[in-house]
Amino acid sequence: MLYGYTPFRGKMRQKTFANILHKDLMFPRSTEVSLQGKQLMHRLLHRDPKNRLGSREGANEVKQHPFFRGINWALVRCMSPPAIDAPISEEKETSVDPGLDDLQTLPLSILGFWAVW
Repeated sequence: MLYGYTPFRGKMRQKTFANILHKDLMFPRSTEVSLQGKQLMHRLLHRDPKNRLGSREGANEVKQHPFFRGINWALVRCMSPPAIDAPISEEKETSVDPGLDDLQTLPLSILGFWAVW
């Protein structure tokens, strides 16, 4: 949701499945996302379900992640969704993956995941 597409999308369904199993998670440089946001994505997309964020304490574990610091979850339930002002495009996206020049890979040690592996 932070980038507008799945990081493992392939041209065909089988390629998407292969990417999920083997492709490293990469972040486009064109959209700035905080370190906490990248950490959250790494934890939610961890290949081992036993070590994935939320696997131990469910949604509460996810809500406690630093990315969500400052969110009052009790109030979120009472909020109305924001209006969508952007027009919906009829064009289909032709690019499957962003160009390699637009991507950066961060080692997990930089993201602080040595404790979960």
